[in-house]
Amino acid sequence: MVREIRTLFTEASIRSFRDDTLTDDLTKLHLPLVHRNEVVAAIKPLDFDQAEPSGILDHCDQWLMKFVSAEREGVIQLKNVLIPVAENDSPRHRKAMQIAKDSI
Repeated sequence: MVREIRTLFTEASIRSFRDDTLTDDLTKLHLPLVHRNEVVAAIKPLDFDQAEPSGILDHCDQWLMKFVSAEREGVIQLKNVLIPVAENDSPRHRKAMQIAKDSI
């Protein structure tokens, strides 16, 4: 999904998003698409195409905790983070995907 977003940005002549690591004393957050200007903004796609439905929730929870920690430390504001998701169409995964999207 990152590759697709970069392609769209290239076609639209948007060159301000870079692979970057946001850090402070307690936080190290590596993100594929970060824009630094007056505010720090980021795009972090989440891949919900996990083998097990519980993997979707684990993946989502892990990233949400990273973002909450980064916001608490003043590294980024959650209102400046876009989290697109790649879904799995399996009926087994739908409930987990909906819970994850609600969390986001």
